[in-house]
Amino acid sequence: MLEVTVLVDEAHLATIHDLAEALRRAGLRGGQALSGVGVITGAVDEPGVLSVLGQVDGVSKVEAGRAYQLPPPDAPVQ
Repeated sequence: MLEVTVLVDEAHLATIHDLAEALRRAGLRGGQALSGVGVITGAVDEPGVLSVLGQVDGVSKVEAGRAYQLPPPDAPVQ
């Protein structure tokens, strides 16, 4: 599963919850709408769904989440 952040265009901020539902129908899992910042977060099963989400009316940009792995606290300094 791949975490996703969807940026909502300004014209659709007032209907962000409707946009979140449209994204769910297009393959987004979860789809939590953060109306204060114009972002919808969720996840997709496969990377190919990102382009489908990007075509939904009201989407400004779709970004895949990034994973970071820190070394354990007792690891030697790199």
